[in-house]
Amino acid sequence: MEDHCSLTIAIDGPAGSGKSTVARALADSLGIFYLDTGSLYRTWTWLVLHLGISPTSEDQVLDALQAHSIDLQISRDRELIIGIDGRRMGPELRSPEVTTCVPQLAVHSRVREIITDWQRQLAVGRKMVVDGRDIGTVVFPEADVKIFLTADVHERAERRLQEMNRHGHMSSFSEVKKALVERDLVDSTRSISPLRVADGAIVIDTTNRDVKTVVDTILIEIKMLRKRTARDCLDF
Repeated sequence: MEDHCSLTIAIDGPAGSGKSTVARALADSLGIFYLDTGSLYRTWTWLVLHLGISPTSEDQVLDALQAHSIDLQISRDRELIIGIDGRRMGPELRSPEVTTCVPQLAVHSRVREIITDWQRQLAVGRKMVVDGRDIGTVVFPEADVKIFLTADVHERAERRLQEMNRHGHMSSFSEVKKALVERDLVDSTRSISPLRVADGAIVIDTTNRDVKTVVDTILIEIKMLRKRTARDCLDF
């Protein structure tokens, strides 16, 4: 795809707000690339835990990356394939241990700089939907479309619990909700790239709304932007 037709749709929001599900469904609807940035942080977190390294030690975390190969490729169905030393990553990235430790690794400025660079390289010359917690504010502040999803913490906990169960990781609702509240606090108060609504972002509350309804709302926004700007790259 030519660079002049690159397009970025940024979706931010707290854990369990539906970012990944909505972003993937939106990308499928538009026939474009989907980038789950959380998987990049989860991959690095899995690696340091696998090596017995504390994710709170930035120097050791960076050393782990230097000693191991993280490979990023795009599949035929336009999704990200991640490998570590030739091993393709999968459900292990969604384990409770990784989920708990991701915020400890994500606060490191040099880690975020590297992962931000990965994201920007993957975006070059592509149309894509990308989700995370600082996409519209830091990674792609000039994104063509910015969305911020939110939802009631009770519903977010229910969604996260169902996701964990699907991947074979059992937990209780109270434990998941407690972890979400703690994650919200860390994400919104950290000094590096805190979670916040990006300038110009459209805020959508996904509480009691199904994925199709949310995706349709975003598609309407894209069509409106297409009319305002007459950009060929928004022509789907």
